Amino acid sequence: MRHVTMAGRPLLVGNEVAEALVRYAVLLAKVHSADHVVVRAVGRDGDEVEANFLLNPGIMLVADSTTSKLPEPDNADALQYLHARMQHYADYSMPDLETYHLA
Repeated sequence: MRHVTMAGRPLLVGNEVAEALVRYAVLLAKVHSADHVVVRAVGRDGDEVEANFLLNPGIMLVADSTTSKLPEPDNADALQYLHARMQHYADYSMPDLETYHLA
């Protein structure tokens, strides 16, 4: 499990979905894009919640380790979506900086 913190709200999610969220957020920042991702998480009160993440180039998203023994929420759908979206950008190449001349 990992604490994923965004907008000052920590949520517990599984390791795989936390890693995928961070990787997808980095990718979206590189391509100057945004997306909305829904993830099941454990809230502060210990209840399972549905968290809506707006990922964009300006977000501050932190995923840190925890010693929680709670079961990971089922995020098979979220993981499928995240992996599909990352695959969509797999062939994206960043522009060569020398192509652009700064005056």
